[in-house]
Amino acid sequence: MKKLILTAALAAMALAPAEAKDWPGFTRGMGIGGWLTNYKRFNVLPESRRLKITVGDLEHFDTYITERDIANIKAMGFDHVRLGFDQIVLEEAPGRYRERTFRKIDDFIAWCEKHGLNMVLNLHKAVGNYCDIAEKVQLLDDKGLQDRFVALWLEFERRYHGKPGLASTRCATSTRRSGTPSRTARSRRSASETRRAGSWSAPRAGTRRGRWTS
Repeated sequence: MKKLILTAALAAMALAPAEAKDWPGFTRGMGIGGWLTNYKRFNVLPESRRLKITVGDLEHFDTYITERDIANIKAMGFDHVRLGFDQIVLEEAPGRYRERTFRKIDDFIAWCEKHGLNMVLNLHKAVGNYCDIAEKVQLLDDKGLQDRFVALWLEFERRYHGKPGLASTRCATSTRRSGTPSRTARSRRSASETRRAGSWSAPRAGTRRGRWTS
């Protein structure tokens, strides 16, 4: 893992910063993938097994990233870490959440605070909006899925409100499918409902002087 992070860090350092507005503390970031998102190839699994969390998945979540990795990221000169995660990793059923994996996010936040890193929490894949598999019901077409999406972010607000150095992405997902104007409006509805309930800042790719490597 250390070698993988170092390789990604060198690639990020080689990129010139984009011309955009500065956001102190979120200038040069490292993205963590493969832990709570992109942890298996959904497109090669049978449909009945794609969105189930297995014992092996839970063991992976418990061991893949440790405090040592966060310390290494800080030592490389980064000032923040983007943590990507999937909705199914945290949501056992609508409105019912997996405390075991939420504790992994608790650990991540504690490690970053200890080592002086700011954080971005990024819902990478929401139910109904996977980029790598076709789903029968899509997030931007279904109010029930949108309500679940908003409820998950409100749960984050409840747990982490007021945490210094912590921001969240407010788009539907970072791997969002393209959509019609009406779909885009529904996506904005989910974001605006979350925003009204909380006070987190919202970095958006391409609008700040930061680059992420994931």
